[in-house]
Amino acid sequence: MPDSCLISLHIISNQGIDGFLTKPFDNIELRAKLHTINVRKRLKQFVSEPVYKKIEKSPGALKPTSHEVSVLFSDIRDFTRMSQQVPPDKIAAFLNNDYFTPLGEIAYQYNGTVDKHIGDSIMVVFGSPVECKDNAIRAVKTGIKMQKRAKEIDNILYEKNGLRLKIGIGISTGKVFSGILGSLRIKEFTSIGMPVNIAARLQGMAKEGEILISETTYQQLPGDIDVETLPSATVKGINQPITVYRVKV
Repeated sequence: MPDSCLISLHIISNQGIDGFLTKPFDNIELRAKLHTINVRKRLKQFVSEPVYKKIEKSPGALKPTSHEVSVLFSDIRDFTRMSQQVPPDKIAAFLNNDYFTPLGEIAYQYNGTVDKHIGDSIMVVFGSPVECKDNAIRAVKTGIKMQKRAKEIDNILYEKNGLRLKIGIGISTGKVFSGILGSLRIKEFTSIGMPVNIAARLQGMAKEGEILISETTYQQLPGDIDVETLPSATVKGINQPITVYRVKV
């Protein structure tokens, strides 16, 4: 865990459940407590071990908050066509073994939180639920390593079964709302806000092998990460075009 990480998280243990046994029965309160515990168990699958240990040991975990994060979206190029030509079981194995797992591990190495998988997309958040000061740097380094790893896997897959792993990545930085959201039956810890929308938009613009980043991400990068400026792009919800940068991999 980088020294810059600041802790703003809270612990729930079996003692938290046991406390209800000594109180008057309150179904709503108990249900809310169980929802939080279930979210924590699920969250362990999507964060690195150091981050999860910080969550366990710190007060205020998963409380709704507004803070700055960096958001990364990755998506497989030409996946729809490819999925129509390959049996479902092979597509599932491809996504799980050759995409979600190896690229997710890279996100964990940089203490990113895999927020969700959406079809063939991966959303990773840096700076939530554990806040850090170097979110943009870790997000871009994750993107670079993801592209290099995807290229290695793509070469192996092409020789083995003809499948391809060519991805585009978008990254944006800014303030989001993070917290436990969902219905009474399904809840998850997630982040929402304009940086999420911009990262998704940049990912959609990125060609295979590319990493596109926003101005806010670029401003926080050190000089040793090589980038080039691209033409501005429009994003739904933003009146003015945004400046786009491409990271050289």
